[in-house]
Amino acid sequence: MDISGSQFYYASRKKDVYSLLNGENIKCVAFASSSKYLFSKIFYRKDLESSEVFSKINKLEETDENYNKYHGYFKRGLVFSLDSRENTLTLITFNIFADNSLPKKVRTFFKQNENAFEKVFMTTGIGTVEILVE
Repeated sequence: MDISGSQFYYASRKKDVYSLLNGENIKCVAFASSSKYLFSKIFYRKDLESSEVFSKINKLEETDENYNKYHGYFKRGLVFSLDSRENTLTLITFNIFADNSLPKKVRTFFKQNENAFEKVFMTTGIGTVEILVE
């Protein structure tokens, strides 16, 4: 699957993000955007559970190796939403430097709509995971 759009990788090396998201098991990616958010819905093949990728990213520790690989990817705002029935991950990307009120807006949205989602976490950097829906 070619997920080569620069907006998907931001400032990271493509091979690192591809590996993090288990790119070899991606069936397709659907993109949508608004003025402040980029939405990427990743559909995985049946031989990999999206919950495995969700858990791996959620548990990513702040080490020198991870910092060197993923800092450019995680330094913006990212929300990861799991839908294990569809075997998908939805990524919501936003620029916390352009509008620092966005994390609060994201929190509010998911708190008000938590029954519509299976599991969701937000990160604004490696080691800064905030669970929004459990």
